Amino acid sequence: NCAGILCSDANANISGVAIRNSSVKGGKYTGAVVGYNYGGVNGCTVENCTVSGRYKVGGIVGYVCSSKDDAVTKVNGNKLSDVAVVAEDKLKDVAYIGTIVGNWNATEGECLGNDFNGSENNEAVNVIGKVEDERCEVAVEKVQGENYNGKQTFTTTYYYTIASATDITVFANKVTGTTEVFPNTIKYEAVFISDINMKGIAWTPVNMIAKNTVHVTMDGRNKVISDLTVQNAQHAGLFDTVGSTEVNSSMKIKNLTIKDSAFATPATDPENGYNEAGAFQAHGGKCDYENCKVINCVIKTSKYGGGFVGYDSCGNGYSLTDCEVRGTTVLSLETDETKSVSVGGFIGYTQTPVTFYRCNASGNTVTGKFAGSYFGTLNNNSCCLESCKFDDIFIPLDGTGAGLYGRAVNGCTLTLR
Repeated sequence: NCAGILCSDANANISGVAIRNSSVKGGKYTGAVVGYNYGGVNGCTVENCTVSGRYKVGGIVGYVCSSKDDAVTKVNGNKLSDVAVVAEDKLKDVAYIGTIVGNWNATEGECLGNDFNGSENNEAVNVIGKVEDERCEVAVEKVQGENYNGKQTFTTTYYYTIASATDITVFANKVTGTTEVFPNTIKYEAVFISDINMKGIAWTPVNMIAKNTVHVTMDGRNKVISDLTVQNAQHAGLFDTVGSTEVNSSMKIKNLTIKDSAFATPATDPENGYNEAGAFQAHGGKCDYENCKVINCVIKTSKYGGGFVGYDSCGNGYSLTDCEVRGTTVLSLETDETKSVSVGGFIGYTQTPVTFYRCNASGNTVTGKFAGSYFGTLNNNSCCLESCKFDDIFIPLDGTGAGLYGRAVNGCTLTLR
């Protein structure tokens, strides 16, 4: 069940152990020093070793739980060189592997100052393979910065892995619930470790909002979210509202595809507010996208709808780089031609400066009063398309807007390069 120099210990605090020229393998919980531990592991050395396991595998510890004595569980200052951390003969569809810890389930802790140099066969990329759930608060990297008005500043990074719909919600809620006061900085980094099929999951779009000095990166690692269905929601999308709200905050989603999915708002707007739909986000702030795709999706809205974003109004500007919308339908549910419905291949309605680099809209059908291959409506901003392509089919209800955008108002400019 457990594999390591120590198999498992109820409450060990281990330090100064050196392991060289060895192989530790075969456990459900596997680490070079200890397979399953409630305490800390600090200042250990692992050289020229292979650590391979079947479920939770770490270069130092396979599985970390809360210490029975210490308020803060610490796995700090360990050094690994020429080490391979790999998963083999998996017990489940997903194995959690980390350069230092496979799975972290301690309520509060640190995993700081660890140095890892992997061998040719190493599979682990991140310090921790998976942080268990929202109860766990682990600082993966804490970097001392410069003094600011006599106060020492710090940047603290928290790492998450995403393998399920629940993991997306946990990460987004953690980001949204964090406020950090300048000049300190919080970074949240999440990586997908598997594709996620959402068939049969009753999904409620969740907010992911970065406030103050919070910086967020969600890396899909070219994984795919598929068969996601959101029906009859005022804000229909993977996310409800996404973005950073301050000049000193940032957010990026990259290397992620949403395909074979459907998003729909009610057919009429509520008394207060508007219906908005987008595969990634219904409503938006400042969020950059890189190498993201929307493929074979259907997006229906009574007001604002886009392949990526339904509506944005952050004002600070954002970019889409190497992104694509392909084989997707963006459709107005409103049959009254007097109603101003805006639908776009990428963005339904924008009041924000947006820059597209090397993006492509291909084989899409965009139908509505104001319909465009990239935008439905441009309002009071300056946007740019650089080295971008489109070959969409348009069916504007009143015959207007068949092009890159449906309409431009309040002195907008669109630059093509």
